[in-house]
Amino acid sequence: MRRLAGVALIVLIAALVPAAAAQAAPVWKLTMADVSVEPGGAAKAMRVEYSVLPYSEATRGELVVDVAAVSEIATVAPWTDPRCVTTPATITCPGSASNVSLSVIAKPGARLGATARLTVRAVVDGRTRATATGTITIAEQVSLASVETQGDVSLATGASTGLTAGVRNTGDNPVTGVVLELSTVRGFAAAPHSNCAPTEFGAACRFDLELAPGQTYRLATPWQLTATDMVWAPSQWYATFTWYTAQDYADLGRPSPAGSGPELELAPVASALADPQTETDPNNNADGFSITVTGVNQSNFTAIGATSSGKVGQTIPVRLGMRNNGPARIEGYASELGSYLQITVTPPAGTTVVKHSRLCEPFNVERPTPGAPFPPGAHEGDGNFYCFTEPFEGVPYAPGKTVNFDFTLRVDKRGTLRGSIKTERLGPPPAGDPDPSDDSAAIVITAAAPATGGGGTGGGTGGGLPITGTDTTTAALIGLALLLAGTIARVAARQR
Repeated sequence: MRRLAGVALIVLIAALVPAAAAQAAPVWKLTMADVSVEPGGAAKAMRVEYSVLPYSEATRGELVVDVAAVSEIATVAPWTDPRCVTTPATITCPGSASNVSLSVIAKPGARLGATARLTVRAVVDGRTRATATGTITIAEQVSLASVETQGDVSLATGASTGLTAGVRNTGDNPVTGVVLELSTVRGFAAAPHSNCAPTEFGAACRFDLELAPGQTYRLATPWQLTATDMVWAPSQWYATFTWYTAQDYADLGRPSPAGSGPELELAPVASALADPQTETDPNNNADGFSITVTGVNQSNFTAIGATSSGKVGQTIPVRLGMRNNGPARIEGYASELGSYLQITVTPPAGTTVVKHSRLCEPFNVERPTPGAPFPPGAHEGDGNFYCFTEPFEGVPYAPGKTVNFDFTLRVDKRGTLRGSIKTERLGPPPAGDPDPSDDSAAIVITAAAPATGGGGTGGGTGGGLPITGTDTTTAALIGLALLLAGTIARVAARQR
């Protein structure tokens, strides 16, 4: 019977421990952009983006580019890394960078319109974990230049203004098919047209016409732009008009713009489409201007605290947050007249932060500028965590949305332990929050003494095997295994 108890215990714990120890499986992500190159032209970059979560040195592997399929029309070279190894069939580089570019040059005599697929693989321990492909197109050489016709504009919330844009064909060949893209911030709405479509940060229109060499073309009618109540006011934003050949715009991975309504026309209109075409010098394709939104259009922000309880030695999850009650979004750090949020988390005294949100961090003097700055008086070792937005990934402070900041705290002493989360809107007048009463919230941890023998579910030890981690289901099942084994042993003792 004792042997049966031991076998039962071993079988149950063997089944449960892997579940307790299991970590999230790594996820590899790999993407590659398309590129168009012209015979006799300069090299162009073909972007590769690579990531793995959760990241570790053991999971980064190598990036292997299979170049044999494109060798007839183009020459591909690795990004600048002396560790890359090149053979006639592959280019192999360490997968340590998240964003790299391959250098692509058209081979002499390559036929216009020819295409080939380039494949890149993420290889870890000899196994392919992710694959991406991009298209190389041999295109005709053309040249566009933006004509600076749009000046700075000012409008109130809800009002509209007409925008103008122009382009010149500065090359020797006709240009067949161009795309105009407006880039600004979320909340500006462009008027709908059959050949236009919204983008994440503006809108784009395609014009299927032929631009003669040396000729200038402008929008036949102004393109109407409206400042919706999603745009903070007062504020000022930078905007650009950028011209692309239809092929270069497609190479960015963006769909050809199409919508509803009357067509937005580019005058004068000409004839039909020809071979793919690509820009030799895109540096003069953009026209920049500013958009000022006047008046007052703001939002109330609410800090969300948390309450929890536990015993000394335990680790407990705490979810904090900030809610934008609308109507406007906020994303104006480093912009003229820009507003932004400053969020400070002060963990309760008597706790230790063992894990924190990726949006929050202690004071760091080397933090790059895209995030909002640390508040005055912040310094290394001040015990606070400062939470920032991610401008390049889409600032998350959208109207009607809550942004969560997840922390894991270890309870170090008994009592009612108090901390706080505080949000402050900074920027030009009118400063502050329309309703400052909810800008701060408490973090309250009710901490009891540890169980006898010390420790708790977050890493303490009981009378038998140590129970670690916060997976309460697994811990309960292991406890059941111990109880079952003990019961079997007692039955065996009575029988003896």
